[in-house]
Amino acid sequence: MSIVNFFREFDTHFINGIHKSLAFSYKIGKKLGFGPKIVFDDTLGDKNIPLLLKHLKNYQWQQINEILQEANDICRSFYIGYIADEDTTAKFRPDYFNAWVKAEPNNPFAHLTNGFNLINWGWEARGSGVSSTVSSGMAEQFFLRLLAAQQSFERVMQLDDSNPEPYIGMITIEMGISYEQESLWENFVQLKKRSLNHYNGHSAMLISLAEKWGGSSQAMFSLARNTSKQVPPGSPLHALIVEAHIEEWLHYSMIDDEETQQNYFFQKEVIQEIIESYNLCFPNNDPGDDPDTIEILNNYAFCLFQGKVEDGASELLTKLGRRGTSSPWCYMDEPFYNFLDSSYAYSYAFEKLGLIIPK
Repeated sequence: MSIVNFFREFDTHFINGIHKSLAFSYKIGKKLGFGPKIVFDDTLGDKNIPLLLKHLKNYQWQQINEILQEANDICRSFYIGYIADEDTTAKFRPDYFNAWVKAEPNNPFAHLTNGFNLINWGWEARGSGVSSTVSSGMAEQFFLRLLAAQQSFERVMQLDDSNPEPYIGMITIEMGISYEQESLWENFVQLKKRSLNHYNGHSAMLISLAEKWGGSSQAMFSLARNTSKQVPPGSPLHALIVEAHIEEWLHYSMIDDEETQQNYFFQKEVIQEIIESYNLCFPNNDPGDDPDTIEILNNYAFCLFQGKVEDGASELLTKLGRRGTSSPWCYMDEPFYNFLDSSYAYSYAFEKLGLIIPK
């Protein structure tokens, strides 16, 4: 082992040891009553999620199909994304995803879920760090798993030409593998042909255009702003603007421009654009409670809280209640244990604003 590799191995084990120690103290703290006041429920209270997971682990494909068929497009997308992330780590992938495909080779739901699980499995292998932190072995596993996911999505396209979901998967794959921009845009066009106002599809495209994936701030904001101009009031696509601002704020962290990041949401023009997009997204200030809307409201609440727009942040957090989502609150540096459980940041926002903790 070279001296460089020795220190790399030492650093890795040292940091992992710190993380394990902190995780242990976090668990003890929670048992002693020092946990977050509001604990995230990733299911958003949807009673179908536990049923889907139960059926998945018991290989009950018919019951899964019935739930997915009865769901609307937004909930179906949420369900598939949720179960596709189940029990998957860098080294382990549950058998039931492949088993479903083998049992029902002509079922687009099976291939779609398998494809998104393979993407998750690929990202588990790669890790969440910048490219310089990804070893050749990690990169190879990432690439192979994304190629397998691509085959699953191509099969969905053959089975159900009207389904926009596989194109979201393809956009995510191309973002990871760094395909040509022309191919990325072609998949986005195909997605819009099948679902013109698909929020998650537009969101995936926006992220793929971010600077961290080889795009640019200009391209990212152009997509958000041009889309907002083309859709009527009440469309969720106005919320692409707040998502673009979160991505821009994160970009300054990645390039170690701490001062710009700290002051980003204090800029008058940034907060003004965010508030204007909220008013376009929810012209009657009466948001719904579907999974997309809850995600959008969390994005707005986060930005207003960061910018110390206390009345606006308080109003949105009160609307959300216990329906916080890990993203974007996981990006906050405080409180201390937030890197282990982003429920701490969401709870912290309630406490800082003097809001009553919802039951």
